[in-house]
Amino acid sequence: MMWNLLIWVFQRHQPALSDGSVDAALIAGPAALKAMKSGSKLVANGEGLVDGIIVTAVSTDFAEKHPEIVERFMKVEKETLEYVNNNFDEAMEKVAKEVDLSLEETKELYAWYDFSLDITDKDISSLEDTQDFLIKNKLQEKKVNIKELIYNAK
Repeated sequence: MMWNLLIWVFQRHQPALSDGSVDAALIAGPAALKAMKSGSKLVANGEGLVDGIIVTAVSTDFAEKHPEIVERFMKVEKETLEYVNNNFDEAMEKVAKEVDLSLEETKELYAWYDFSLDITDKDISSLEDTQDFLIKNKLQEKKVNIKELIYNAK
């Protein structure tokens, strides 16, 4: 049997999975939900392998040269989260339009994620586990100290 295999993170590959151009794809977020709703089968996920912690990163050089941009970004992130928490239905309606999902699907997708801005000891441990996974699978060459990578405003 010949397989047309595509493993990629980009959301644009979900249509290729749906139309049969590929037999497998690595997708996330709205594209993953759409694929599952349209009949695609979940073969595997990261459960038990890695946690899906998302971080925003800048270089130390950038953070030191442009602390006002880093602080502004963090402020906007916090304000956005507060807006969503205080205006949940309105926010979900806006997101649904943006990601082309129904309101119900958007709320289902929202429940998949933790949008907390706090970095906990558990998060750091999870990032260290992810790093170990990446090194073991030759996706990262050398180990870094995760705690040293966390930005602390001066």
